[in-house]
Amino acid sequence: MTQTTFTMRIEEDAKDEFSDICDIFGISMASAISLFINTVIRERRIPFEISATPHRDPDTEDILRMLADMRSKLDGEGKDGSE
Repeated sequence: MTQTTFTMRIEEDAKDEFSDICDIFGISMASAISLFINTVIRERRIPFEISATPHRDPDTEDILRMLADMRSKLDGEGKDGSE
């Protein structure tokens, strides 16, 4: 499969915090973003709730739970012969 480059702008503080969290998980930022993109494509939905409730920054537990959920879904991919 041919690969392409994807570039985006993000606040420096958000990038630094995201990088630190990815380091805790032992994955690169590119891997985390690829997990998100592949989950959206596979499930045809955003893999978390989007609401208009007052903003609350996710804590480490929230992020760990979200990544663990995405990782378990990816681990289960193809076990029944489907992708």
